[in-house]
Amino acid sequence: MSRLEGPPQPTTSPPWHSLAIEQVASALCSDPAQGLTDAEAASRLAERGPNRLAEKPPRAAWRRFLDQFRNFLVIVLIGAAALAGMVGDLKDAIVIAVVVLLNATLGFFQEHRAEAALAALKGMLAPRLACVAAPGPSSYRGTTRARRPAAARSGRPHSGRCTCAVRPCRRGG
Repeated sequence: MSRLEGPPQPTTSPPWHSLAIEQVASALCSDPAQGLTDAEAASRLAERGPNRLAEKPPRAAWRRFLDQFRNFLVIVLIGAAALAGMVGDLKDAIVIAVVVLLNATLGFFQEHRAEAALAALKGMLAPRLACVAAPGPSSYRGTTRARRPAAARSGRPHSGRCTCAVRPCRRGG
C-alpha cells in the first residue's frame, strides 16, 4: 500500500496479551516446551535484530556545549553583553561574557555527569541471566557458569523454579 492510498485499516485481531499461550506460540511458530532451535534463534536475530529498545545516538560534545546557550536568559545576557560593548562599556561586556561562558561550562559538565550516572544506572538494571528454553540439559545461554543456578551448573534439566532475568520461570522442567 502506498502512502497515497490512505491510512492503514485497523486490524481486528485481539491484542497479544489476551490470547492463550497456545495461540501465541502458534502465531510465533514456536513450541513453549522445546523453545527455538539454535538455527531458528539465529535466523530471527538476523531478521529482527536484538531484543532491545532503540536508543538515540549520543550527541556530540560540542553540540551539548552549544545547547547551553539556548536558554532565554542566557540569550538576554549575551544581548546585554553585546549592547554594553556597543555603547563602549567594555568592562561590563567582558564580565557578562565571562559569566555566560562559566555558566555554559558548568552546565555542560553537570549534564555530562548526569548522563554518565544515567548510563551507570542502565548498566545496573540490565538483566544478567537469560533463561532460554533450549534443547539439552542447561537452559542458560550466554551466562557464565558461576551465575547459573545450581541445577543449571550441575547439568540437571530445568526445574522451573529459577529466576530468569526479572521474574520466575513458569515453564515446567
